[in-house]
Amino acid sequence: MTLPLFFLTLFEVADPDIGSRPRRLNCGLILALIFGGPWALAADNAARIEIDLDPRLEMLFVFRVLNDSPATSAAKERDPELVRGIQERFKHLRTHPAVVADGELDIVRFTTPMRFEALWRHAFSIWEAGTSSTTSRLAYMAGGSDKWRAWTTAAAVFAQEPTFLKHLEERRKQNAPYLDALRRMAAKNDEIGRIERYTGLAYRGKHVIKASPFELSDDAFGLVVRKDDGSVELINGISPARLDLSEIAFATSLWHEDAHGLLDTLTDLHVDRINESAGLLREAAAESPVFCGGSWVNCVRENINDAVALRLVALNYEPDLMAELSGWISQKGKFLGPLTAKLKEYEGARGKHKSLVSFYPSLLSVFPKSPVQQRPALAPAGRGANLTGMLSVAPFNTHGSRKNAAELLDLLLPGSRDPARYVQSAALRIHLGEPERAAKDASIALDLSPDDVGALLLRAESLIAMGLADRAARDLESAKKLCEAEKSPPACRMRWPTAL
Repeated sequence: MTLPLFFLTLFEVADPDIGSRPRRLNCGLILALIFGGPWALAADNAARIEIDLDPRLEMLFVFRVLNDSPATSAAKERDPELVRGIQERFKHLRTHPAVVADGELDIVRFTTPMRFEALWRHAFSIWEAGTSSTTSRLAYMAGGSDKWRAWTTAAAVFAQEPTFLKHLEERRKQNAPYLDALRRMAAKNDEIGRIERYTGLAYRGKHVIKASPFELSDDAFGLVVRKDDGSVELINGISPARLDLSEIAFATSLWHEDAHGLLDTLTDLHVDRINESAGLLREAAAESPVFCGGSWVNCVRENINDAVALRLVALNYEPDLMAELSGWISQKGKFLGPLTAKLKEYEGARGKHKSLVSFYPSLLSVFPKSPVQQRPALAPAGRGANLTGMLSVAPFNTHGSRKNAAELLDLLLPGSRDPARYVQSAALRIHLGEPERAAKDASIALDLSPDDVGALLLRAESLIAMGLADRAARDLESAKKLCEAEKSPPACRMRWPTAL
């Protein structure tokens, strides 16, 4: 009687062809996608790419220049006039509370992409002071709630300073050629449509590209915002210093980031299998410290997204253009080659695999099992710390992320004999307010594994929500007997729902 690691995690842990060759399309696949519910492909791809300058990034850069941050060192070399102009223009605001607060934040822990994320997620209109809200993760990285509130509130005030508004208007004019060049490339190509057809998944949402004044490690970043309906808003920051960005490099960058919007949730749904190879992290981090210097799950995510982008380049651009990406490829480590080889197998088996969802486990076979001993952190109990309360955690800790995960599970479940998948679905459906579906999935899990305590508890929780307390009590009694008869599995140590 084993509770899947996904379940434990939910319980216990606290976003016209150019140079292409003609391709034959799978008409059956296209029809399935057009009429396939949430995965139906959108007709207008160009409308889903938005390219502009962002006031948040401009403001953060001003803060960094005024605080003489190391993050501006490369900009001093590449655009010294910009840096000197900011120092002169804003010298009277050097002691502004926003500048002071930003300088007191830990630059290593609370990076520029994190600060942008904070302002994007929790101060959607930076022109209105006091509109910021917080999350424990970002507030913690900022150094605590007091520093968080001081910084976000002051930043919203700074954004209304006449000096900053004038600076922002000038920056828009300066960046116009760069932004226009990117818009022309986006208008010519069909990057989103191509990755949709390749993965068999619809990109529901927008890809927003923001001109970033930062360089080097702060130059490029991606932020995935999952909305309540499961659609995605992908925000991608790219430096205006890359005015020489070629079409193939631009397409590769877009495809990598779009893969985050399409496949990140799929990666999270396979966290059990990915963690079985977590012993490979040290070696991978040595080869590719930028993408693999953190968690193993993120390392796998980045490698797979890179491989998808590379296969799309190979399929849609002439071979001689691939030489432009040789430097990029050389930095990616040893997994990229085997992953692209696996994706070629997928391309040759589209009759069997209508989307990358069903093929995804084959991609994970590239990472041989090499487990490390990890003990998941317990979440604080707090209000509602019964079964469903403990499910309100990462990685699916918002309504939109749960909805997207449930949609992907609907593609994984048909024909599945894995009870863990049905337990996953039941857990998510409870949070989505769908107790009937949750009860159905938990029942299927019990048909496949009658002694699954987690499935019993999930069905009990669902039945209680449906007003069927008597039936829930029977499931709870069955779970109690199983827990008494065997060594206590993790589900037996949770605070149970009550049918009373």
